[in-house]
Amino acid sequence: MRLKNPHQLPSFFVFIFCSVVQGISAQHNIRITAKVEQDHKTINLEQEITFFNNTNDTLKDYILNDWNNAYSAKNTPLAKRFSDEYVRSFHLAKENDRGRTEILYITDQNDRTLEFNRLEKKQDLIDVHLLNPIYPKQKFTIRIKYLVKIPNDKFTRFGFDNNGNLYLKNWFLVPARVENNKFIKNSNENLDDIANGAANYNITLDFPAGLNLYTDLDVLNKNENENLKTYSLEGKNRTDFTMVLETKPTFSNYKNNYSEVVCNLKDKRLNDIQKAVVIDRVVSYVTEHLGVSEQKKLLVTQTDYERNPFYGLNQLPSFISPFPDEFMYELKFLKTFTSSYLKAALKLNPRNESWILDGIQAYIMMKYIDDNYPKMKMMGSLSEYKLLKGYNIFKADFNDQYNYLYLLMARKNLDQAIGDSKSTFIKFNEQISGKYRSGLSINYLNSYLNHNIVPTTISEFIALNQKHQTQESDFENLLKSKTDKDIDWFFTTVVKTRQLIDFKFGKLKKESDTIKVTIKNKTRTNVPVSVYGIKNDSIVFKKWYENIAKDTIVTLPAKDVEKLAINYNKEIPEYNSRNNWKSVRGFLGNNRPIKFTFFRDLEDPDYNQIFYVPEFTYNLYDGISPGLSLNNKSILDKPFIFDITPTYSSNTNTLIGNAFVSVNQNIREDRLYNIRYTLGAGTYHYAPNAAYSKVTPSISFRFRDPDYRANKKESVNLRQILVYREKSLLNQNEKLNDYSVFNLRYSKSESEITRVYTLMSDVQIASQFGKLSGEVQYRKLFEDNRQINLRFYAGAFMYRSTKSEFFSFGVDRSTDYLYDFGLLGRSESTGLFSQQYIMAEGGFKSKFDTRFANEWLTTANASFNIWNWIEIYGDVGLIKNEYKSAKLLYDNGIRLNLVPDYFELYFPVYSNNGWEIAQDNYNQKIRFVITLSPKTLISLFTRKWL
Repeated sequence: MRLKNPHQLPSFFVFIFCSVVQGISAQHNIRITAKVEQDHKTINLEQEITFFNNTNDTLKDYILNDWNNAYSAKNTPLAKRFSDEYVRSFHLAKENDRGRTEILYITDQNDRTLEFNRLEKKQDLIDVHLLNPIYPKQKFTIRIKYLVKIPNDKFTRFGFDNNGNLYLKNWFLVPARVENNKFIKNSNENLDDIANGAANYNITLDFPAGLNLYTDLDVLNKNENENLKTYSLEGKNRTDFTMVLETKPTFSNYKNNYSEVVCNLKDKRLNDIQKAVVIDRVVSYVTEHLGVSEQKKLLVTQTDYERNPFYGLNQLPSFISPFPDEFMYELKFLKTFTSSYLKAALKLNPRNESWILDGIQAYIMMKYIDDNYPKMKMMGSLSEYKLLKGYNIFKADFNDQYNYLYLLMARKNLDQAIGDSKSTFIKFNEQISGKYRSGLSINYLNSYLNHNIVPTTISEFIALNQKHQTQESDFENLLKSKTDKDIDWFFTTVVKTRQLIDFKFGKLKKESDTIKVTIKNKTRTNVPVSVYGIKNDSIVFKKWYENIAKDTIVTLPAKDVEKLAINYNKEIPEYNSRNNWKSVRGFLGNNRPIKFTFFRDLEDPDYNQIFYVPEFTYNLYDGISPGLSLNNKSILDKPFIFDITPTYSSNTNTLIGNAFVSVNQNIREDRLYNIRYTLGAGTYHYAPNAAYSKVTPSISFRFRDPDYRANKKESVNLRQILVYREKSLLNQNEKLNDYSVFNLRYSKSESEITRVYTLMSDVQIASQFGKLSGEVQYRKLFEDNRQINLRFYAGAFMYRSTKSEFFSFGVDRSTDYLYDFGLLGRSESTGLFSQQYIMAEGGFKSKFDTRFANEWLTTANASFNIWNWIEIYGDVGLIKNEYKSAKLLYDNGIRLNLVPDYFELYFPVYSNNGWEIAQDNYNQKIRFVITLSPKTLISLFTRKWL
């Protein structure tokens, strides 16, 4: 290990000694005899655990982690997480694909049977009840015989695959980590963060001779005969280990002066020698910067990489290769190796203190690129194409992506405090944004402290973990022991909160040899800020300022300075860097020219960007309508958005389109998290040669649950809809041409793969009518994989002064007088376009003689699946029209729910009309749901991340 600051060596050893005296005897001992049954995907185990009670309390019970049992049912925390992330495969899985653990017995060291139970709602944790109390600093031994059924790897990539391979992770029983005299009770939530107590392992493993074993344990001995292989394995001071059993070997061993690496990362473009050179370079770099790992053998697998790939590289299609082959492999190996290294080296609480591991990993990866590939761009060799050089995304350095991917969530007001429990993160934050924010934060602290303090602390902290388990406070104390600067802000603000950082310059006054400038703290987050003097893109000076909690005037040297910059080297994870510049030359030097850019780009601090994007729309009356969107929507969300989209109607040879301006007000810490003010307008044709125009000012209030993973949404929307329509053959009523409707709408929803619930109420006030309606939808996926969909709707007129059916409730199809729905042929009463179905108002699929209700309407709609996406549906309701008695309507049929809410088909069978399936022109009775909006379709794929 290369020491960064040899002068601090004595204090380091004093710190180590004081920290580990009480923990040096904390090792548990675990002996396992296991036999793998490949055909049955099971493992038979006999296990002996000698547990040292290093708490200050007397133990009467203790907790075993049994994470393999998380796969046993559809109501485990693991199953709940899959459901939250819209992963359907686990809920629909066959019993043979599930994992489970069957405990045959648990005895103490005197062969007395011990009772145990699984914790309520945590089926993967076992509470063992001891017959005699175990006093502090005493030990006891238990013996367990059990059977493990390995799950299919299609759920988490851990388990068995279709080729007979086994990736064994978290498959055996382990004493849970003890922290502050209490057992950590974390369930398996597919986060790869099991909280085990450190132990010495001795394992005897029997498995079929046709399999090959790869593991990060040390192999002491192995025997093999025609049918069976037996390995004796050992691991010292381990919190976890991995075994891979393969039918066809894919792993290779690599050794250098520091480590042995067992690796099967896929790459067909590099030969074995090239891979060996890359691996040696990465292992040497990581070891020199973090220290020699106590665990000399590390497993680097394709499975681990695929679970947490380098975001961006994994998005590229195989035929696009903007990076050199060696660099691609190097980056994959760097990410996976540092993860394996840190998981083996750090004995932190892996769920509540994950930011330290994630931060060190991202920090080392950024530093590796800076040291070895300082000129590498985010988009690789694509940045060299002249056609692309005008784009900021192609100019950006490779490491800039860390900040952009953090901002992707921050601008959506979806970022979370990196110090929060990993289990509370939404998926994008857990896998990408939160990790990158942690690395950026450590880099920020390193830039502020300087003098190699942070790298030295990281190395010493890793060495400390070799002695005993640690906590965040150990890392904090080490840092504080090396500097006189106050760094409480880092832990209390940067780590523990989601406060944004955003500084800008205010007024500037230049004197003979000094510059007085105001630094404005837009978010009032009290953290250090860096200020630079710049001339010709070169740094003249750099200064750090603390305690800029409010607007502060600072005095800077003026010599050779053309511009002032905040956060010039991007060391601060700042919310908005477009306001970080101030010209010393006066007002004109601060103006940004307009820049037109095709499609979309990252924000450019030097320009006001306008993007132009080709678009098209389609409806029966306008035909295929190409257009051009002019907007300021960069890749990152902005508080002010405009979009003007003129479109050419090919059927009418006229100009149509829409436009809107929108102001977003994000509220950081309240249940009300977003207010949006919008003014929108548009014009299209609603009938042959008859156009409508719509102007809508609106304000919406959006609320969320404090638990971001809850998938709970709530909103209140107020809008005024002004509609102006041209006359058509279908519309000769002057009173229906121009109208204005005030609309107040409240909605609340909860969604996951097993349950969707939506409540909506709607009030409409206009001069010709007043309406009140409410709707409840419920979708439930049962444990037998049956699904039911229920919807209840009720609506009534408060008053009505028009005789027209135009504003009435639709029985089988809404008239959509507010022009909210994507109807392709909204005025059609016959033909294919009249068969488009929108679940609104009555929601019937069959067409009846009475198609509207002008007093009130109440309906119930239901569907139930009979096989996969084939469902039966039924609707029943009462409708009331003026001067007529209430009428009962009903229908039923078959629903092909191919992509729910996006593409569906309805085949009527029986209704008030009789046996429709036997009637003439049946093809005209079939209804369909189709979504052509790209934005709506994209949401189908992004919902699991947010």
